[in-house]
Amino acid sequence: MSLEVEEDEDEFRVNYNNNVMHFPKHIYYTEQDLWMRVGEVSGIATVGLTDYSLLLLSEITSLEIKTDPDTVVSPMEEIGFIKSNKTELKIFPPVSGKIIAINSRLKDQPNVGRDNYERGWLFKISPSELDSELRDLCINAKYYVKVLQERL
Repeated sequence: MSLEVEEDEDEFRVNYNNNVMHFPKHIYYTEQDLWMRVGEVSGIATVGLTDYSLLLLSEITSLEIKTDPDTVVSPMEEIGFIKSNKTELKIFPPVSGKIIAINSRLKDQPNVGRDNYERGWLFKISPSELDSELRDLCINAKYYVKVLQERL
């Protein structure tokens, strides 16, 4: 199995068996293969699937967020699932807080494709304990790539 890692100013690129995965440096990652970008002004966190998740899933057949906006959630609470032709993944929020939006676009078109870091986000959350949970539950791109290298 071939694994190559490249880094530039903005991102890490991991080439795994001719599948190039991108991991922007300006966002956080979880060991459950989600990404999280926190708005500098709003403090709202946008959460989505990493390129590695998409590689594992291959073709997504269904995606469901089982909670509604305005629901308070915690990182240990399953809030949805993603099914594919290969596997099923449970979705857990990376931080505690109130769900403020769910990407309705994904209900009818669950394959987020190559736009997973922009239009393919899963949900938005208003974090309640952001500082401590970032430190304890989320990792930067460099460490996430290192975790992937150990898995692959």
